[in-house]
Amino acid sequence: MSKTLVVFAGHYEDLFDEEGSKGIYTDTEADGQYEEYDSNIVIARHTVEELSDVDGLRVLFPQKNGADYRSLRARVDYCNRNGADMVLFIHSNASSARSAHGACAFYYYTSGEGKRMANIYRDEMQDAGYPLWSNGTYGCNPDDGWSNFFVVRKTAMPVLLTENFFFTNPKELREYLQDGKDLKKIGHIHARVACRSLGLSTNKLGDGAYSSSADPEITGVYGEGDRGPGVKRRQNLLLKLDYDMDGYGADGSFGPATVEAVKAFQKKHGLAVDGMVGPKTEAKMKEVLKAKNDSSDDSEEVKQLKTFNDNYRLESKVNDLRFYGNPSWSDEDKYGTVDAGIGFPKVERLVKVGRGRQYEVVNSNGDHFYITAAEKFVTLKETDTTPSYVGRRVESHYNGRVRFYNAPSWEDEHHVGSLTKGQGFPEIVEKVNVGGGKQYKAKNSNGEVYYVTSNENYVQVV
Repeated sequence: MSKTLVVFAGHYEDLFDEEGSKGIYTDTEADGQYEEYDSNIVIARHTVEELSDVDGLRVLFPQKNGADYRSLRARVDYCNRNGADMVLFIHSNASSARSAHGACAFYYYTSGEGKRMANIYRDEMQDAGYPLWSNGTYGCNPDDGWSNFFVVRKTAMPVLLTENFFFTNPKELREYLQDGKDLKKIGHIHARVACRSLGLSTNKLGDGAYSSSADPEITGVYGEGDRGPGVKRRQNLLLKLDYDMDGYGADGSFGPATVEAVKAFQKKHGLAVDGMVGPKTEAKMKEVLKAKNDSSDDSEEVKQLKTFNDNYRLESKVNDLRFYGNPSWSDEDKYGTVDAGIGFPKVERLVKVGRGRQYEVVNSNGDHFYITAAEKFVTLKETDTTPSYVGRRVESHYNGRVRFYNAPSWEDEHHVGSLTKGQGFPEIVEKVNVGGGKQYKAKNSNGEVYYVTSNENYVQVV
């Protein structure tokens, strides 16, 4: 009976540019920008290619024609809907400690089959001479917080999530994740892991060796027709030097627009004009970029592009979408995340933040945050000018007493009673500002008016 394997490369292209989210390590010595997806997708493609001739195996690879922008939940649903026997989620790791190193496989902590698969990965990586992080395997446990990976927890079949070295470790980034030979070898290892885990023969797999001496990852010379993360890294250098390649941007494909941008750069800086990026052209790009950065302000430029009235709200299209306390893409300014269908009741303005765009949004307590404006991740919806809470019930969900008043006040002289959990008022009239806070003006079943806090930590609208 045929086996079904689903393969996903972790994250997707342009995730940092669009969302300011995971999978990025900037300002390395080797290049100007690296996105985790760049190596994930190469490993995944090599894995799928090696498995193409294996008897008794059906491989599903949704990213075979390019980036797949579905949410984590949608990826899990895809695996479950197709009745996979095994799922491979291919990633590389990150840490605030630049010395963190090695490869590791994650599985759900109660899954014996998942643990067996992880052990196979560990053994294959060791046999190939690669370093391991910790002991090379880790059981994802929802109770430990940091390893509560959604795709591992929610997928109905055995899952292996591989973290192939640390892209925050400059040595591993350079030696493994930006090296075409190693990416192919790691893909070969994943193919062997899949076959061994599913009880299939490995006889039709290759040996994971690079055969093309003309491959740009080996020669260091990139030209028209080349594709992949090496091309994208060099295109990112061109973008930072203000060559937009006719709007194609860093798409990983060395096309005519990239050729013309390279020629323009070479001509401007006295290099041989051949439209190819070899060591000399690349070194000059980095030299010019460094001079440009040294002469510019390091702060992220913020520019207002558009303002909104009160008739728009924002909803996320994906799970785990970051939002920030300031107009920024920095981890330091990350405030929280929202899931698909969740968002903010008010959109105040659109701003340009660095190379991307964000909406300034306001939550129900009047707090201001910033979130990506990319249509792939968020949508704006018109709202009724009447606030959604008007006419609805407000009740306490606090394990204690919530005071209410006979006037818009926080003073004891106006305190007339308290709500316990589940108690409330059947009709909200409006929300009012009281001192430094807000209250709901609400009616009881007799039509009498009272005032109670609108703070979501104490009450909820139902």
